[in-house]
Amino acid sequence: MNNRYQKWSVDETILITDWVKNRGGQLPDQNSAEVAALRDSLFPQRSIDSVYLQAWHAQCALGYADDNGSRSRQILAVGVLFQTDEAEMSAKAGEIRLRRRGDDKSAG
Repeated sequence: MNNRYQKWSVDETILITDWVKNRGGQLPDQNSAEVAALRDSLFPQRSIDSVYLQAWHAQCALGYADDNGSRSRQILAVGVLFQTDEAEMSAKAGEIRLRRRGDDKSAG
């Protein structure tokens, strides 16, 4: 079965989110040695594409990029990516909603 579409566990999601947080929200090129090393060390059962896509979703959920709220909203809803209080999670979800509607005039 193609592992690109297999659900990520909570532990995997936290690991990749911490990796994105530690990078200040910046992702290297998908084909970089850094992404390959991340995959090899933490997610050997996953494809490079899957690891990079999940990192991008984490980047969006953290507010560093925008995927129009599709996956990042789901991640926020279950509270997996944020080990913070409810007020901060709510604020992040609000920021994503604003960007999704195009109301965030400061973006860009």
